[in-house]
Amino acid sequence: VLNSLVAGQAKQARPILRQLQRSVQSYSAMQEEAAAVAAAASGSSTASTSGYASVSAAADGSSGLELSEELEALGQLEWLSREQLSVLTYLLTLLHCMQEATYDKVRRYADKALMQLEKLRAVSDGTGGATTSLNNNISNRLFLALQLCIQEQLFQCRLVSGDRPGALSDLAACVRLSELCPVRGRAAHTRSMLALYSMCTNCLGAAESQFRRALAERPRSDLLHLVQLNLALLMLRQNRLNDCRS
Repeated sequence: VLNSLVAGQAKQARPILRQLQRSVQSYSAMQEEAAAVAAAASGSSTASTSGYASVSAAADGSSGLELSEELEALGQLEWLSREQLSVLTYLLTLLHCMQEATYDKVRRYADKALMQLEKLRAVSDGTGGATTSLNNNISNRLFLALQLCIQEQLFQCRLVSGDRPGALSDLAACVRLSELCPVRGRAAHTRSMLALYSMCTNCLGAAESQFRRALAERPRSDLLHLVQLNLALLMLRQNRLNDCRS
């Protein structure tokens, strides 16, 4: 889905996105059934542990070592819960809606995703103890990154649809989240959003300053092209043809 959206092929992404939504719904139903079975057979964990030990002991040579390493690596994976998968699905859906310019759906799915994130954060904060601190730290970083992506899409949606007060509120939220988000290279995104808002309010001097600061952050290629294009448009609005050519 994401590859199609990055390529600007929203129409091609639609059937894949629907399949993803159905898969997440089916997975949620499977997890509920699995939880019920696990509750009914809570004593099976001890037997499975001893069974795994006997399998490891019976394995000989390199095959036993490879099996043990694969199982250990599998246990180190950080699996997403159904709630986290739901948030990711909401995010992909609102990205798709942004490309199709259905802004009402963008706001609706963004609200759903943010509500789900708040529930996940409340559950994560409620689990204490030293054994869960690492998992909670990983979850909190994931929540911050997801919330930042959602707020950025909301900012673009409201800015394009003419809701400047709402866009300003989302922009302030993005600035706060960028200071907490562990993802590197967010400064260029924040500068670009500040510049775009300044352009919409005809503060062209401030917009140019923010665009140039974004370029100084050495953004990735897609953001670099966006900044350069908008900087050229800004100069054209000021009839600075020579500066635009350079």
